[in-house]
Amino acid sequence: MDKNPEIMLRLSGASDNFFIRELSTSAFRPFGDYRDVVPEWHISDKSITVIACLEEAPLGFAMVSKPFSRYDHNNSSELLAIAVEASWQGRGIGRFLLKEIENVALEAGIMTLFLHTAIDNRNARKLFSDSGYRIWQIKNNFYPEGQDACVMAKKLLVT
Repeated sequence: MDKNPEIMLRLSGASDNFFIRELSTSAFRPFGDYRDVVPEWHISDKSITVIACLEEAPLGFAMVSKPFSRYDHNNSSELLAIAVEASWQGRGIGRFLLKEIENVALEAGIMTLFLHTAIDNRNARKLFSDSGYRIWQIKNNFYPEGQDACVMAKKLLVT
């Protein structure tokens, strides 16, 4: 996070739901209508969300589900969503959020983290592969707009 040492991370609260809704609407628009889905995940008791902020202004978020068995892996979970405001992309905030959500997942007892990303979302796939995620499987017509997704996974290591 050399480029933005002033970026702070915090756990989300109910007051962040509007920000999460707005960013989800714009960030995930190419894949479908997520303006209600992601905020519903946020307010559920089944997820944990981290917010990246500059001073008090939120810039992005990452959301992970609480531990459950996924793809026959115990103590696993799913990265439900990660997004950064368009004007702040390319500055390392996504990588910062991803590392922090992995730490949060480890603290919750999660040992394997799965995620879905569109095959044609090259920026996201690069972020995830550079961070140690590997393709687990391909799902055809996964997103509401018909895009294929790759499921990626990473074994989390205690550091």
